[in-house]
Amino acid sequence: MRYQFFNDPANVSVEVRTVGPREVMPNQPLIWDVLMENSSTIELSDFYFRAIMPYHAVRLESINTGRFNQSLRYSVMFRTNQVGEWRVAYDNLSSSTNNDINMSGLALGLRNDERVTEIMFLFGTVREGFASTVNPRIEGTVNSGLSNGYEFVLRVDAGGTTGSEWVISNSTWISRVWTPNRR
Repeated sequence: MRYQFFNDPANVSVEVRTVGPREVMPNQPLIWDVLMENSSTIELSDFYFRAIMPYHAVRLESINTGRFNQSLRYSVMFRTNQVGEWRVAYDNLSSSTNNDINMSGLALGLRNDERVTEIMFLFGTVREGFASTVNPRIEGTVNSGLSNGYEFVLRVDAGGTTGSEWVISNSTWISRVWTPNRR
């Protein structure tokens, strides 16, 4: 009797991309779209998506959470320029519902000089192929008083663990402020 065992190696990877406007004007609404995926051939634990906000240039207003191809519950967390610990903004959200959540300072109970510096979606364990079917959107307003040519960057990353190893991907989007000449 002869036995053959085939053990294909796991492909482990995560993808995240963000896109937004290349040029913006002060006081203009701004939207970044985000695509994220567990492109691994295995499940990942502690799966997350995080955005590091350019809070010096943009005031976060809301997040359209998107929809995902696997049914699970997740949380949206945030940190501010005055409180370094993660706080829960919204909990027990359904991955099959495209939630429009208010992330304004008023809705989050922030002080006048407090700004959201980071947001994070915490998904827990996701199976291979977990991905957004409707991409999340981060919505804000460009701060007034920014000078012509000023550049700011949205940084995003997503990842998860397999065993004790982290698998992480990141992406950035640069926007430049344009102010028309006033005559």
